[in-house]
Amino acid sequence: MDKFTKIETIRPPSHLDLIKGALYLFLQEKLLNGNRELLLPNFVDGYELLYTVKKSNNASRLAIGVYTKGGRKFFVKFWNGRIKDLTYYFLVHEYLVTRLLSKRFNSKDSNVRTSEIIGAYENSRWLLVIFDFIEGVTLEKLSLVEKAKYWNNARIALQKVSKLLSQEEGKIIGSRGLLFYSMVLSILLPVILILSKGSRRTIFKAWLQNLKRIGSLSRTDLVLAHRDLMPNNIILGEDSRVYIVDWDNARITLPDYDFANLRVFINQKELLDLLSYKFNERAVSFLKSYIATYQTLGSGEFGNFNKEYLRALKY
Repeated sequence: MDKFTKIETIRPPSHLDLIKGALYLFLQEKLLNGNRELLLPNFVDGYELLYTVKKSNNASRLAIGVYTKGGRKFFVKFWNGRIKDLTYYFLVHEYLVTRLLSKRFNSKDSNVRTSEIIGAYENSRWLLVIFDFIEGVTLEKLSLVEKAKYWNNARIALQKVSKLLSQEEGKIIGSRGLLFYSMVLSILLPVILILSKGSRRTIFKAWLQNLKRIGSLSRTDLVLAHRDLMPNNIILGEDSRVYIVDWDNARITLPDYDFANLRVFINQKELLDLLSYKFNERAVSFLKSYIATYQTLGSGEFGNFNKEYLRALKY
């Protein structure tokens, strides 16, 4: 393995980078059937591997491990490949956003915080990002009442940080407004209609429904959203503070995105009822439909579109 070099700065990915990265990832998954061997180095610049970690989101395409150095533990994410794909750019985005938001979240008096970036290294085929290790438990292991309480604390903290972000910081995080969603729906679904062997009627109805819903939304201020604010990405630390981790999907987008996303992927009605608050019903309705459409199509299971789409909209 080539020697790792510490990185001082990383260039944010351009729109062209993301498009090329998505294409490379698509071809890679088709050629390898999603099977990539993710091997972790035992040592990197004095960091020694303790154990590996498996994640179920975008990070599942990364090699992840807990390392130790100088008696401390660190959480490390690795990308490995010959060509920079979308997973690489997600990791770059997470590095940039976590570094930026840690300055906003981690004030002395804050009860909701985020992980800190320790550093990043690269060589010809690897990129690795080192985070501080947070001792605690994820919300998955807590009671429904506790899950609702701490999830809501995280949501409120995101709203507060949104108001503090400068225009330049917003550009680094990136935005997803009404124009973006309109373009994605207009481009993505017709392509899927051509590729799909079944469920074309349901796909077309979902497309029209989404466009109608987005047309009913008035222009509104965009806010910071984690876009994967699931119980496994929120940690109750041993210091009794709440920590939000895994910022690779974060964007400035429509209000209540995180609530809509939770309603699509969490099938615990009791938890969702506990989380009910004054949200924008039209925005949540549209976002649920958009997220369900995007995720169902992204799975490649076009023949099961009707079943998966309706399941995602259940709550």
